[in-house]
Amino acid sequence: MHRQIVESLYEKEVLLREIHHRVKNNLQIVASLLSLQSAYTDNPEILNILRDSQLRVRTMAVAHEKIYQSKAISTINLGEYLKTLADEMVTLQSNDRRFIELKFEYDDIMVEMERCIPLGLITNEIISNSVKHAFTGDRGKISVSIRKTGDNCVLEISDNGRGLPADFNIEELTSLGMQLVANLVRQIDGELEYGNHDGACFRITFPIIDSGS
Repeated sequence: MHRQIVESLYEKEVLLREIHHRVKNNLQIVASLLSLQSAYTDNPEILNILRDSQLRVRTMAVAHEKIYQSKAISTINLGEYLKTLADEMVTLQSNDRRFIELKFEYDDIMVEMERCIPLGLITNEIISNSVKHAFTGDRGKISVSIRKTGDNCVLEISDNGRGLPADFNIEELTSLGMQLVANLVRQIDGELEYGNHDGACFRITFPIIDSGS
């Protein structure tokens, strides 16, 4: 009986891994289609929308990829996941005209998919905002840290750019990216703080149950 239970659990785990793998592949196809679609327009506004959508889909694909690769099928190492996203975004945004340096620090925190995807999208949007608006020269620096403090986690993303406007209010902005950040922070029962400290700085504090050892 015990052997049958173990075999059944193993079969279910294999199936779940395969599902995550297929979802990841399907999301990558969607991202590729968005990339191909961008070749059919010269409109800068449409190109930005397609590029932003591609990055958001890629953010979700990476979460499923990390679950597929994880030892524990139900959890992901949050820091490793966010670092993968940040590395990819900075690599995509750095080019011959601008070099962006990334500094990333994290604690080992294992969390469920339901937490990872909102946090991945938040990270994606804030880094994208920095890349688009923060830097005036040919170099820039973005710093990301994810730390556990007691029963909470703190995600902090900052840059060394021009800083946020004096009247910056995320709740009153019309941009989809910043609206997503505000809504997703509420979704994870978090608290959002932002301001200027040698550049723009966003700080998200949220409750979390550490599922790892």
